[in-house]
Amino acid sequence: GSLALSADGRYLAYMTTCCGHDIAALWLGTIRLRDLVTGKHQTISHTVFGNHSPLHVPVFLSSKNPSISADGRFIAFESYDDELVLNSGNKGGVNVFVHDQVTGLTQVAGLGPSGQWPSIPFQFYADAFRPSISADGRNISFTCEDPSFGSGNVYYNIYVRSCDWTQPAVYCASQANSLGCTPAISYSGSPSASAGSGFTIDVKRLVSSTYGVFFYSTQRPLLAPFQGSYLCMELPIRRLALMPTGGSTSPDCTGGLQVDFNAWIASGADPSLVPGENVCIQAWSRDSGAATTTNLSNALVFAIGP
Repeated sequence: GSLALSADGRYLAYMTTCCGHDIAALWLGTIRLRDLVTGKHQTISHTVFGNHSPLHVPVFLSSKNPSISADGRFIAFESYDDELVLNSGNKGGVNVFVHDQVTGLTQVAGLGPSGQWPSIPFQFYADAFRPSISADGRNISFTCEDPSFGSGNVYYNIYVRSCDWTQPAVYCASQANSLGCTPAISYSGSPSASAGSGFTIDVKRLVSSTYGVFFYSTQRPLLAPFQGSYLCMELPIRRLALMPTGGSTSPDCTGGLQVDFNAWIASGADPSLVPGENVCIQAWSRDSGAATTTNLSNALVFAIGP
């Protein structure tokens, strides 16, 4: 169906083609979420650039068949849209996605056991559709015809993917620096408003012996082209302190940046960082050999725990 209601009756996910809800107008089916307590609506099936682009999707229904977790946080749906995630493998077919309304991030759910996008030998796409999400949001079942997903035959079979979507997630794309290296963001530990320490965010493969800075937003993930790369979050942003990248004294890719974000929360410098708030964080560094003299990493999004 094109309707799904959370277990507590608060959130209604639905498919609409009403031109008043989305600039895609009557071109596309769009997944919307209505909070029946506050009356607020939000678009769930928006692209990484903020909205639908009719040039990149078929003219028939793009997104439909929502399924919602018990608390309404996670919404799974099927879509033909090839701009829901960056570097999408969704070229011509339908696939299954999951949206987290806390962090605002949409991720691919219809992937195979090796993380591959659906495809079958004699065509460049395969269908993965009809999602159903578990009450806790960690398991999503869907139908797919890709034999590499485990069936060994080109027939429609039902698969279940398990993933803890509540964990911090890496998204967006890094900008290769002037030395040909691509920065990579990672984390260890868990974000917490009360721990005081223990959630470390690292960016490696930066130009050494220069300077860089982490910056973050409590808005939503969103890709905005910027100086040959992407700003991976909505404005406004806040910057942490400028710090050295370290590494070799001769410029190479041994530079890096590190911050304990729990310690930053505990400092009280930003009172908006409270339990339940989402954070998008990214790194900027100096790269004198680049045309823009700067470099941007990919990004991390997470929700702050108690």
